[in-house]
Amino acid sequence: MRQYGIWWVTCLIWSSVWLFIKIGVTDLPPISFAGIRLLIALAVLIPILVIRRVRLPARSDWPLIAATGWLLLGINYACTYWGAQYVSSGLIAVLQAATPAFGLCFGHYLLRDEPFSFRKLAVLALGIAGVASFVRIACMSAVRPDWQVRRRSRAAARRSQWGMSS
Repeated sequence: MRQYGIWWVTCLIWSSVWLFIKIGVTDLPPISFAGIRLLIALAVLIPILVIRRVRLPARSDWPLIAATGWLLLGINYACTYWGAQYVSSGLIAVLQAATPAFGLCFGHYLLRDEPFSFRKLAVLALGIAGVASFVRIACMSAVRPDWQVRRRSRAAARRSQWGMSS
């Protein structure tokens, strides 16, 4: 049960980040805001690594780690935060949910042991569809607060008509 609680808290924190980015870029320059976020994450993680006595990777791996970090975090966050000035936080969430699609494509073409599979594509599509459906519900509820009530009422009416005619 504790694992489910941790999972829900993680989901809430992770899903709210897009809204906070949207709010934050109204007051801070986007690249600075992204950099501050990464510095805060670093300030939290370094003490944890020190306390747990986690060994650093081999020095020969540092260039690869730095390049990966620059691409995955630096470039990605810079573009995300810059784009947040111009699009809704819901669209940002959907676009970020598509990030695994790029990983799947890069893995397929750059790594011999990571080919496309129906299972990988199905899980990817399911994940993106899930995020998109949540964003749609949130957007529709914000635009028309009575949207859910009307939708449920119509569905109930259809069910009752079907039940009467059979």
